[in-house]
Amino acid sequence: MHTSLANKQRVIEVIAHELAHQWFGDLVTMVWWEDLWLNESFASWAETMTVNILEPEWQWWTEYTVGLGSYARELDSLINTHPILVEVPDPKGLDEIFDAISYFKGQGLIRMLEAYLGPKTFQKGLQGYIQAHAYSNATTADLWAALSQAAGLDVVALMETWTTAPGFPMVSYSKDQMTVERFVASPREARKLASSSVLPTWHIPWSAVYGDTHGRPKTLPPVLVDNINADLPVEIAQADWFKPNPGEQGFWRSRYNEQQLSSLRIPLQERLLSVADRYGVIADVWASVSAGHMSTGSALELVAALRDEPDYYALVALLNGFGDVLAIVEDQAVRDQLKSFGKWLVSAHYERLGWQPHDTDTHFDTLLRPVVLAAGVRFDVPGAGDRALELFGQYVSGQDLDANIRSAVLYGAARSGGEPEYEQMLALYKNETAPQARQAQLVNLGRFRDAGLAQRSLDMAMSNKVKSQDLVYGLAGVWRTREHRELAWNHLQVNWPELVKRYGEGGHMLDRFPDFAGDAFATSTQADMVAAFFAKHPHVLIDRPVAQAVETIRLKADWYDRDRQAIANFITSWIQENKALGT
Repeated sequence: MHTSLANKQRVIEVIAHELAHQWFGDLVTMVWWEDLWLNESFASWAETMTVNILEPEWQWWTEYTVGLGSYARELDSLINTHPILVEVPDPKGLDEIFDAISYFKGQGLIRMLEAYLGPKTFQKGLQGYIQAHAYSNATTADLWAALSQAAGLDVVALMETWTTAPGFPMVSYSKDQMTVERFVASPREARKLASSSVLPTWHIPWSAVYGDTHGRPKTLPPVLVDNINADLPVEIAQADWFKPNPGEQGFWRSRYNEQQLSSLRIPLQERLLSVADRYGVIADVWASVSAGHMSTGSALELVAALRDEPDYYALVALLNGFGDVLAIVEDQAVRDQLKSFGKWLVSAHYERLGWQPHDTDTHFDTLLRPVVLAAGVRFDVPGAGDRALELFGQYVSGQDLDANIRSAVLYGAARSGGEPEYEQMLALYKNETAPQARQAQLVNLGRFRDAGLAQRSLDMAMSNKVKSQDLVYGLAGVWRTREHRELAWNHLQVNWPELVKRYGEGGHMLDRFPDFAGDAFATSTQADMVAAFFAKHPHVLIDRPVAQAVETIRLKADWYDRDRQAIANFITSWIQENKALGT
């Protein structure tokens, strides 16, 4: 009753991860911190493999791709990233490498290598590695040697760039050729990189799903692309459509031109592609947009065309991309118009799923419902806020509330309620014993629209009423509420000495605060503001997180400056079309 399906999945995942450390970390231990990925990436890979076997209907590799794998790509697309193998001269700075690169990029590389070598060959090589170094220490070179022996090929040549160079590749396509370059999210940083460094050469196990518009998709066996330019395989060049990276098993992105994206419209709409591949197309398109390779208008047209997408993973990709557009738009009039588009986008899903579980619900309906309900509240779907308040009132009075929609109900109560609901939610928090429920209540106490209530939440988060490890939940809701960004920023500056005092000795907490700013702000002025503050308050644990936050804010500002007219043109056209249709 107290635990949602998503939280249950998370518990299983964590248990599998920690059990995997018996082999990757305990039985065989890295020689030094630069090989941290031998512990953490392999435990992350083993956790996903285990859950995927135990619960195949969960599609846990797709969950990785959409969640943690996507986060790793996002981080690794910044200039201020780091290689898998990173020099660690001073253990005091270790917290900086306990990040998505060391855990989840490495996990993706292991998955890619396993797919290329084949599971049996990969397992044989891994067994040799563990047997040779059991109860001892090992390096990445030891792993490559064992896998090379098992596979009968030079795994060092195959994987060296992937682990020693920062970033990852993007593959672009012309009629009969493909071109490889490093994917960088910020165009201004990409230009600097192009003029100042030599492009790494990745060995990419390249494959694609292809077919005619209405035919059964076929899969091309992998070919190794190890040059900046390569010919497209004949089958792909002659196909009516193709989608690279089947199942999203490779840690790279594809850049489509307008014709190629158009050719994928029917395979996407008719769901001829797997959900992982539909997600992959959508994610690659949004990545190309943010990096300046494609217009935001084209991506929004794709979102509109795929409005009826029923699958959890693919629909979340559509909503996340649209949310990224909202995050960069500062003009309130345009934001209001975009919210109308968002309401149109989610309305049918909101009506289908509703606030109560159905006997016919699938596993993914249960996961999708709170996402759609929260979007319904955010975009003012008629009745969404009132229904959330009604269910919240029942929750406060002691009636059971489905844990799977608890977060959406709390969010709706915060966005639609005022001081009475704040006091009720605060009382729930004080009396709650279930950790997941307490965290959800704490986050949503920060999402009320009233600035005075937001300030109360910030102050409470710093008090002894909130456990030290939960402080970030108390701050997160305020940071994620657009109208309270400046309030949260002022609070951080005033309380920075205390935050450093509490978390400055390590523990993966201090770096969360620059992340808050990076997620919340979106203008050049705000980027300068964040950079200036942390320049005056440096700390060894946050050098890279601060640089990443500032880079992220600047790339959002550049994106809006570049595409503000395209966004305005799309939304104007969409409004006119819907008026003409009477919708």
